[in-house]
This record gives sequence, structure tokens and C-alpha cells, in this order.
Amino acid sequence: MTEPRPTRVLIAVSVRFYREGLERILRGNARLDVVATAPDLASMVELATATDPDIVLLDLKFEERLSAVTALRRVAPGARVVGLAVDEDADVIAWAEAGVSSVVTPDTAAEGVAEAIHAAMHDELRCSPRVAATLLRRVGHLAEGRNPAPVGARLTRRERQILGLIADGLSNKEIGHRLCIELATVKNHVHSILDKLGVSRRGEAVALLRYTESPAEVGLVRRN
Repeated sequence: MTEPRPTRVLIAVSVRFYREGLERILRGNARLDVVATAPDLASMVELATATDPDIVLLDLKFEERLSAVTALRRVAPGARVVGLAVDEDADVIAWAEAGVSSVVTPDTAAEGVAEAIHAAMHDELRCSPRVAATLLRRVGHLAEGRNPAPVGARLTRRERQILGLIADGLSNKEIGHRLCIELATVKNHVHSILDKLGVSRRGEAVALLRYTESPAEVGLVRRN
């Protein structure tokens, strides 16, 4: 009987000590094959293109982590993303919206990282009780307003356009380049969007968009 192919893993972690430690640990697991390691997002995208990993261990402390997940979807659509170093509860929503399959907190043992990888390969979500509680609280908050006014109706045309780009994973800087406007202008629009929607995080605004709008209306926000 043919042995199953080991799960191909790409490690994208900025801190060398942490990156090399993960590599040593995971190379000791016969079911895993570390195909590459990356110290930054640019090399991660390049290596993902070249190695076609099954799993990308992504350091969620990278500044442009959300756009990185979007970039991974383009170059390695079959790869699942396991997020590392979740620190802020509010950011969990943004990462879940971006498509992160599992999240691993800094206090997770080495065995827990391997388990999260195997769970992601079977489309199972592994996360700490704290992260699970955060997700459940957010679902509860959304359920409190079952019939709120559509997100698009509360925003100006430019704000709808910017929210659509945020939903696509673009950073403020990338949005500025896309729309040919100053970074400060983008930040002002984002602040206005959050204020009008009554949320404090970009990821929460995206979650609200996807919860309150129909697929056609979400597409309209992006086109506008």
C-alpha cells in the first residue's frame, strides 16, 4: 500500500529564532515536509508560487498580513493558512474573514502546531478556547441586529469603494495606490467607515458587510 504524501509546509515567520525553531520541530514529523521558509511576505509569495505548499504557517504579526493571505489565494489557491501568534481578540475576526483556516496562539506547544496543520488539511478549525469565544461573541453581536440597514446604504460612494478594497485584503497604502489618492485621505475614509458602521476594526467592517449584504450587493460595493 502506497504511503500518503507528507503535507507540504511553507513557514513564513519574521523572527529567525522562531522560524528556525519551527522548522526543526516540524522536520521531525514524518507526516510533514517543510518545503521552504520565508522571512518576509515578498519571499513568502515567491516561494509559495515555486513550491505549491499544502499549508502556509503565517506569522500574523506581519504588518500586511491580510493582503498576504489574499496574495496566497492567487498564487497557491489550494494552500490552507494556519495563523501564528494571535495576540489581539479583535483581529481574529479579520483573519477569519481573510480565510485563515486555523489560529495558533504563542503559548501553543509544538504538538499543537502540528495538530493545527493536520486539522486544517481536513477542513477542521483548531483554535484556543479564547479565540473560539471571540468568534462566538462576534456572531452573537451580529445576530443582535438581524435587519440593520445595508452597509452600502450608510456609506458614500468612495467609502463603499474603499470598503470593497478592504474586503479584498488591500492595506491602506495599497488602496491609496489603487485609487491614486494620498495615504492620509485613505485613513480619513477608513475612520469615517468605522465610525458610521459603529465598529473599531477594519475586519469588523468587512464582517458586517458580508453579514448584512446579499452577494449581489457585496459585489456592488466592490465595483463602486
